[in-house]
Amino acid sequence: MKIRKWMMMVLGSALTISVLAGCSSTEETGRKYPEGTFMYCSAGLPQYKKVFFDSFLERKEIEGINVEYQAADASTLQQQMLLGFQSGTYEDLPDVIYIGPAEIAQFQEYDMLVDLTDILEPLGDQLVDGALDSVTYNGKIYAYPDEIRPQVLYYNREIFEEYEIDPARCETIEGWIEVGRELKEKSDGKVYLSNYDPGKNTWRYYLRRGFIPQAGGRIFDEEGNVVFGEDEGTKLAMNTLATLMEEELLISAPWMQPASFDAMRSNQIATFYIGAFYDEHMQKNVPDDAGKWGILPAPYFEKIGLKGAPVGGGAAIVKKPDLKYAELFEDIWMDYNFNFEARKEYVQQMMDEGGPYSNSVVKEALEDSFWQQGDDYYGGQSLMKAEADGLMGGAPPLKTDLNDNLADGIISPEIEKFLAGEQTIEEALVNADRQLKEKIE
Repeated sequence: MKIRKWMMMVLGSALTISVLAGCSSTEETGRKYPEGTFMYCSAGLPQYKKVFFDSFLERKEIEGINVEYQAADASTLQQQMLLGFQSGTYEDLPDVIYIGPAEIAQFQEYDMLVDLTDILEPLGDQLVDGALDSVTYNGKIYAYPDEIRPQVLYYNREIFEEYEIDPARCETIEGWIEVGRELKEKSDGKVYLSNYDPGKNTWRYYLRRGFIPQAGGRIFDEEGNVVFGEDEGTKLAMNTLATLMEEELLISAPWMQPASFDAMRSNQIATFYIGAFYDEHMQKNVPDDAGKWGILPAPYFEKIGLKGAPVGGGAAIVKKPDLKYAELFEDIWMDYNFNFEARKEYVQQMMDEGGPYSNSVVKEALEDSFWQQGDDYYGGQSLMKAEADGLMGGAPPLKTDLNDNLADGIISPEIEKFLAGEQTIEEALVNADRQLKEKIE
């Protein structure tokens, strides 16, 4: 019943991607790749990945293959995948899709993805902590890990210096909150510890990706039963958000929106507790803040000791009958991650052009000084190294469940009512738990 609900939600309009068919090979692998068009589908800015893919084909002197990229959000991709598999029109589907844990769970319920366990499991010890967690579902690996970014704490150096507060006090969540209280008192309420979004992103960033995994909390148990309302870790996480809100330590300024960037410029926000990805938004939207910010690992609960949970995604092979470009993508992924010089050249190009890039997921690669270079935006501190350090001792992310998206749609509105002052955090917890049990169990 749960799966049928998901199918009804995503079946709507069709999106067609044309894929051409046709043989090239590389001497290193001895493999022969069919000529034609290799299609990769991803949200965001996939055209930047095309730069590396084209470079691979050129370096390996592979001819007759054209790489095409398409940007598609999760709902569009869901529609496309379901319609393609139901109608058997596999030629209309991409060869590789970039997806997160929830989509992996949904697609694999229909056996739409290739099991990559035999390829990737032996590499596990060479990859950074947590690299395979977000691409694993029910004990099997269904995507090549592409990036793994930890929860971190960005902090405004000027604010901490002005009010003579040591940022090291933010090592724990308890210490971080105490710093917020001191900043509020010393600044006469002008400086806030951090911000919040009155909409869905507070659930996403503070709780689902932040406090709940760090507190060892759960939405579902191992059998898929709802335990949201009674789990002690979840209660700790929810009460932590309540403390921040009730003591007015957070300013209403949604991430990635003008309000949060204006608050940055005016030194109203002392810290951002969020994923490392937020760096791109800060540097792009508030370039004049260069030199003002520093980075720390996400603070941890004193009695638990787990840093921020990593968030990642990966590239999955669509299980079309011919698996036309499965071997080609395996070779590209291996080159992207284990050809250290080629990867550094690509990342440097992205840095020069202002394009997106992420840390290597290979431990050995990160030992190179390239991945520890300083960043002027952080006063010479290395963002790359801070990210790598943030993965050490991190909390495991919430276990992926087929009903994660449905759960988000139930829990977030209850959190939003709390943020609006319409109910207490205890009421939000009870109401969300009741609806989860009614609609899922």
